[in-house]
Amino acid sequence: MSVARQKILVVVCLATIFCLSKEVLAQAPINFDTAVTPFFSGSVFQSRGVFIHKSDDDNNVLDRRLTVKQVPIVFGYAPTRDIAMAISVPWIEKSQRRNLSERRVTLDVAGLGDTALLGRWTFKKWLGHWKRTDLAVIGGVELPTGDTNRRDEGVRLPPDLQLGSGSFDPFLRMAFSRIVKRKSIFAELQYKVNTPGALDFKFGDVLEYDLAVAYRFFPAEKYPNPEVFGILELNGLWEQQARQRGRDVANTGNHTVFLSPGIQVIPLKNLLLEASVQIPIYQDLRGKQLGFDVGDLGDSNIVFGFRFLY
Repeated sequence: MSVARQKILVVVCLATIFCLSKEVLAQAPINFDTAVTPFFSGSVFQSRGVFIHKSDDDNNVLDRRLTVKQVPIVFGYAPTRDIAMAISVPWIEKSQRRNLSERRVTLDVAGLGDTALLGRWTFKKWLGHWKRTDLAVIGGVELPTGDTNRRDEGVRLPPDLQLGSGSFDPFLRMAFSRIVKRKSIFAELQYKVNTPGALDFKFGDVLEYDLAVAYRFFPAEKYPNPEVFGILELNGLWEQQARQRGRDVANTGNHTVFLSPGIQVIPLKNLLLEASVQIPIYQDLRGKQLGFDVGDLGDSNIVFGFRFLY
């Protein structure tokens, strides 16, 4: 399918979904999952634009600059208050500028990435007056639907510039949430096992840990629309060194931590809007590789999105 046809399909899906409606009923963090089914029951359509900028250190002669735009299209369904399922299909655009043979070149790719299937089971909850606590397990798998054979001038692009991994990658998450009146706290721990994919390249396994606190600034009493929430998250990601044909790949593996302030607004009963800035506050890269400039707001990830119930 051509890039133009893929974009038309995305627009048609958006138009179809927005002809339908239900009601947003719960708050949730922006950059990770929650133990509470955020729409309790029924169906949800959501998307989130993520803009990422990475660069080499000042001493690298390649002087690489990578810009990534990700827009996952997510359809979710909750048959009960404790069970939810979702499918996520991301649209990805990558652009890398680098020095090559005394000239500046740009490598561009765009298209659909790897599809993720997941299920959530809220297996324990405690409900009280204006408060609730939930524990959930979330499991799923990323499917190798993204292209792994993109080329530039006949040369195959490296794995980190491809749209997909070519591998089946299962993941498991544990999530916790606590909501008391206008205050909330959320936590999550996830481990993803990456398996060998295209050209027997295996991206490193990934451990993610997240913590968030939220406060409802408006209204003071529940629950007439509109509603406004402020959120502060701590998002950590630790990735093992990659391997290819049984050998470690140099200049791979990292540990990165973000401090992520954000805001959520519910202007309509069935629509939630959200935005966040992921500011890098710690980074440990193994070898010379693209990364974030810690302390530079220009290297922050920009996230914005919406959730629409139908």
